[in-house]
Amino acid sequence: MNGQEVKEGLSFNEKRLLLALSESGTCAPADLIKEGKFDLEIEIMGAASWLSSKGLAVLNESSSASFILVDRDVISKGLPERRALTIIDKNKGSTDLATFAKELPGGEDKIAIGWLRRKGLADITTNGDQKIISLSEFGKQML
Repeated sequence: MNGQEVKEGLSFNEKRLLLALSESGTCAPADLIKEGKFDLEIEIMGAASWLSSKGLAVLNESSSASFILVDRDVISKGLPERRALTIIDKNKGSTDLATFAKELPGGEDKIAIGWLRRKGLADITTNGDQKIISLSEFGKQML
């Protein structure tokens, strides 16, 4: 296939993308949309994919991750497992789960217990019909 045949075989969006690339050499889909050269990212990505498969463009993709703090109160109150360590410590190193749940309401007691056990900071034992959460030796060291 010669250059003329390739040119005639390009779709409308492929031609638009080639024109945009000829102006800047490289571009991001968001920039092309912002500049009004395309309306949808899917148009750009489809055209870029076809141009890449035809050897007329190089497609470089990257991704990034970001995190957003949902509950800013966590900063001032502290994480449930950190507060749990303090609660257990002030009760002389152990407390029953009912009392513990009252001091960490809203399900935070369950979150804290999960993390404390996962990190080896606390153990749960049974005393009759009561369940007791106690600091492990490692938990005492972490205080």
